[in-house]
Amino acid sequence: MKRFLVLGALLVASVTTGCHKIYYHNGGAMVANKNAALVNEWHHDGAFGLVEFSDPVNLKRYCAEKGWSAVETENSFLTGLVSVVTYALYTPREANVVCK
Repeated sequence: MKRFLVLGALLVASVTTGCHKIYYHNGGAMVANKNAALVNEWHHDGAFGLVEFSDPVNLKRYCAEKGWSAVETENSFLTGLVSVVTYALYTPREANVVCK
C-alpha cells in the first residue's frame, strides 16, 4: 500500500510540475507578438529528453531571405501530457520561429 502511495505522489508531482520555455533572441527589436510566429512544430525527443528523434529546426528554410528574429522552445501542457502518458520515453517540445 505504501508503494502505491509513493508512486501516486510521484505521478502527481510529475504531472503538476510547471511548463518551461527557452527563448533565443537574435538581436534587433524584441517580438512581443507570439502570434507572429511563422512556424509552430513539435521537436521529437525520447528517453527523458536525452535522445533526439527529429532534426534541428531549419531556420534557413523558414526565414531564408530576412533571417530569424526569435526561436522559442517550450514544454506546453499538451506535450507534457504526452510525455507522462508515454512514461517519458517520448518527450516532444514545441518550437516557434519568428522571422525578422
